[in-house]
Amino acid sequence: MDAAAATHGAVVPCFEQRLKGSSSWFQDMAEPKRMRISQDDQGVTREGRLKVHEVWSLSTRQRIVVPFSAQGQEAIGEAAGLLGGFLGIVGTDLTTFPISYRAWCQIPHSYKDTCFDIIKAKFCFDHNIQKHFVLKKLGQNWRNYRVYLFQKYYDDTKSREANLPNHPNFIPRDMWVALVDSELSTQEMSRMNCQNRKEKVDDLRQEVARLRSELHTSNQLLHSELQLLKKQQEDMRVAVIYVFQNLVGDVPPQFAHLLNP
Repeated sequence: MDAAAATHGAVVPCFEQRLKGSSSWFQDMAEPKRMRISQDDQGVTREGRLKVHEVWSLSTRQRIVVPFSAQGQEAIGEAAGLLGGFLGIVGTDLTTFPISYRAWCQIPHSYKDTCFDIIKAKFCFDHNIQKHFVLKKLGQNWRNYRVYLFQKYYDDTKSREANLPNHPNFIPRDMWVALVDSELSTQEMSRMNCQNRKEKVDDLRQEVARLRSELHTSNQLLHSELQLLKKQQEDMRVAVIYVFQNLVGDVPPQFAHLLNP
């Protein structure tokens, strides 16, 4: 076992057991992939073929070279698949990253740093941004695995108390209880948020309906006032014509248009 792995000896056997065995969560690559394997600190490399479960068989002087994109944000090439499979195993190891934590950000940095040192002993990483990539992938695997375990072993038709004994042997009871409470709390929060959004939508619809009603009422009032104004104008025209025809005798030319509005 290499030095980096020895610093975390409690978890490495669990890694190796899962890598050499089978898992319904992770499926190993059917065919080994060709990639470069670093032989020493001077950068000497050779071509090799590996599967995920064979990573631990590398000597302490061998590391898998993982090329990254120009921005250093994504692993590329066939080695990327091997790294992704390895991170799928590591990120779902309950000893390394307990699922009793409610969020990835709550897991101590010391856990993540120790795990990264183990991974770095098997894979070549050159930049801090690549460490960010690795930890991000581990976090995604950890979150997805929590959801997977809850959905697989929690029976929605039973109560919380009835589900507490319903955990597999590889999940300690206290960790299972914490996971159940965390997921139920998340579901309740999601339900409340959904209800709040529904209430806000209903309130908005009522407000829109109120504004439409007010606008309709305003239009009716405006129409009534306009009709009244037209009637007053017509009455004034008739009165002016009457005055000119009966008192003056003739309608002056400048008022002739009132005869034919």
